[in-house]
Amino acid sequence: MSREHDVVTLSGVEYDALLSEAEEAARLREELAALRAAPAAEPVAVKPLEWRNGCASTSIGNYLVVEEDWDEDPFWFVIFNGKPLNKLGVHRSEAEAISAAQDDYERRIRESLVAAAPTEAGR
Repeated sequence: MSREHDVVTLSGVEYDALLSEAEEAARLREELAALRAAPAAEPVAVKPLEWRNGCASTSIGNYLVVEEDWDEDPFWFVIFNGKPLNKLGVHRSEAEAISAAQDDYERRIRESLVAAAPTEAGR
C-alpha cells in the first residue's frame, strides 16, 4: 500500500484481501441477525421418575427404594440396576430415598447431554 497526496493505492492482492474481509464481515452480520431473530430454545427438564411399589423403570435402568428395618432405627436406601447406590447414603424416609433416586437419575441424564451443533436449517 502506498500513499500519494492522501490517496490510498492498493495492490491487487491488498484489494482482494480487503474485499474478502468485507464479505466475511457481511456474512457474519447476516448470521448474527439470523441468530437474534431465531426463537429462543425452550428450557428443558428431566422427566420425573414414575414410582410403583417402590420401583421406577427408566430407559437407563431400574431404581428401587428399599426399607431396612432389622434394627430399632430403620432406614431406606436406593438400588439401581440391582446394585445399592451407597454414594447416595441412607435415608430416614421413603420420600427422601425417592428424592435421592430422582437426583441421581437427573445427574445421569444431564451428564449424557452435549450442546447440539448448528444445522444448516438453523442458520
